[in-house]
Amino acid sequence: MPTNRPTKRLLMPLAIRERTIAETIIEDQSQLHGTSHSDTILRDVVDSQLPQGEFGRFHAARVYARDCTLLSSLAAVLQQNITGSVGTVEYPEYKSLVEFGLSLISRKDLGTALSNQSHINHHLVSRFSDAVDELERRAEGVEDALEKHELTKRVAYGRNLALELNPDHAAFAPACAVVLFAIENFEEIGRLNSTCAYLCDAFQILAEVESGNWGNRITPPDTPELRSRWTCVLDSTTKEWSLR
Repeated sequence: MPTNRPTKRLLMPLAIRERTIAETIIEDQSQLHGTSHSDTILRDVVDSQLPQGEFGRFHAARVYARDCTLLSSLAAVLQQNITGSVGTVEYPEYKSLVEFGLSLISRKDLGTALSNQSHINHHLVSRFSDAVDELERRAEGVEDALEKHELTKRVAYGRNLALELNPDHAAFAPACAVVLFAIENFEEIGRLNSTCAYLCDAFQILAEVESGNWGNRITPPDTPELRSRWTCVLDSTTKEWSLR
């Protein structure tokens, strides 16, 4: 007499069953159509994971190929946005990239890891000071007393940060603070080449610190979740960017 009891196979965890099904389909298609079809399947997988824009696709692919870490990839992306020593960046809407960088600093426990040993630290200090100078110029042109007071307080805070960044006076500087300074004042200084340049420097230094196990502390590795998030940020932010 037939019963309605499920078979042992149906009791397998769903995730395992789905993986087995996918592997079997790929294997079957590969055998039916040969190597060329296998390559097509692989390309379809890659296309579904990488950004469609040329710029984002290039930088995401470098991360997945282990050519760079997420921190060094972020620095390279920001570098591509700088148009010169003065003036404005090529693509002004890049705030989400910086916000992703701030989350990386937190995840990797690099909040105070701007080592004064980096050869690019002096450039960072100079560009950061340029950004604070611009914020001060904007404050001087504000007529509303309350707004002027608020901007003046931000300028004073920026000046103190610049002193802490100076490699001749400090052993380390707060990486999270200088990145957050750009985010909080993005409307006023975000479009400046100097702002994008100092952020690029900061993330490059952090990449050096991470690779050198600064302070004999092993930083958490890039994870699939972080790589996926970076790909999404690249896809949404850099669709109109072009490789140079």
